Amino acid sequence: MDFLKPLNWSNDIMKKSLVEQIAKEAIDNSIKETMGDEVKIKNFVSTNLKSMLQDLINQMMISDREIFLKNNPDFGHGFYPRNLDTALGKLSLDVPRTRELNFRPFILPEKYKRSEQSYTNLLEALIVNGYSPAKLRILLQEMGLGYSKSEVENIIEELKNRYYCFVQKELPADVFVAYIDGYRTEMRDKEQRKVKTITIYTVIGIDINWNKNLYGFYIHTGVENKGNWLKTFNDLISRGLKRISLIVSDDFPGLIDAISEMFPYTDHQLCITHFKRNITKNMSKQDGKEFKNNFDSIKSLGNYEHALEKFEKLILAYKDNYKHFSSLIWTKRCHYLNFLKYPEPLRKYIYTTNVSENFNSRIETIRNRLNGFFQSEEILGINIILQLDRLKKGKWKKVHPYFKANEYELLQIHRGKFINYSTNSDVDVNSALEEMNSLADKMAG
Repeated sequence: MDFLKPLNWSNDIMKKSLVEQIAKEAIDNSIKETMGDEVKIKNFVSTNLKSMLQDLINQMMISDREIFLKNNPDFGHGFYPRNLDTALGKLSLDVPRTRELNFRPFILPEKYKRSEQSYTNLLEALIVNGYSPAKLRILLQEMGLGYSKSEVENIIEELKNRYYCFVQKELPADVFVAYIDGYRTEMRDKEQRKVKTITIYTVIGIDINWNKNLYGFYIHTGVENKGNWLKTFNDLISRGLKRISLIVSDDFPGLIDAISEMFPYTDHQLCITHFKRNITKNMSKQDGKEFKNNFDSIKSLGNYEHALEKFEKLILAYKDNYKHFSSLIWTKRCHYLNFLKYPEPLRKYIYTTNVSENFNSRIETIRNRLNGFFQSEEILGINIILQLDRLKKGKWKKVHPYFKANEYELLQIHRGKFINYSTNSDVDVNSALEEMNSLADKMAG
């Protein structure tokens, strides 16, 4: 119908302020009713908040219809009852209607949907905290939310599907920096009916459009090893990842060799924070302090080659007193300074694993709420997906400003690094992947 005019809230200040005024008055009136009565004040949140929300929505819908009727040739036609499930419980609403044009209040969820987003968020929170479908139904009944067994199971199934879609998602071919980590935690083994130690191998990347994302998480029994790192990299490659300029990680067993085998053109930066902790652990207090101060001066130099030369002299100065530790540092000396090959404004973002550790801390918080372990791989996977959703709506929503500001130079570095990189069409990729996976299995075993 040409004469049906949609509401334009952004351009109609009067309409918007009217709704805001109604909302404010509803809240003010509810609060005023509780003042002066201590019992009512104590019970306000638990008893009256649901009623206040119900009254507020009802009044906003009436106001919405009044605005609609001013803009469209229609007439009010009473109300019809409808229940709306929210995180506060079931609300009983009186939905205003019109005679001809199928008016629908903007505040209601889409048609045929019985709940708003906070209810879905509540269910997700309960599921990731290990609630079974049976426990969920009991809790929902206590809240007055009459969801059936099949409806609850459908919600759980949808979350599982999101998890399985994620692990198969195609990855960008070009990634500028990848932060990888191995996070140890515990998970229940249903077959053996005991809690076992697992390692979650996480890969977080910033692509050449400067967007941050989680590329994969891989759950393996036991501690980190080269075989499992090879499995991780094989999966990333099979999903489309081809070129990475820089990988940032801790010094995990077998990782340096795995990176050099799978990504031979990629720089590998070891976390400086963990390096300093190892210095403290392996040197005397005085020697450790001097070594770290000298290293701080070296990492402030602008030139990689100059810094490497200074670092080699520093290591040699301590080799007689710390033979074993000095030899370990010597073999990895380049990996502690690779960040110096990149623009100065970015360096503090690419010489530590803070990105990975911040992500892992979110998983750790949930693990602590679950009595110290995850109920299953699916519960763990759903947790990670929901944490990723929150990050992508918040901290990871925008491109990284420092990477974006140095875009031209970074792209030149990336392209220059892989200018001779090509895929050999004569190579049987599937056979090669089979061989690598077989080797990875042997190493993991």
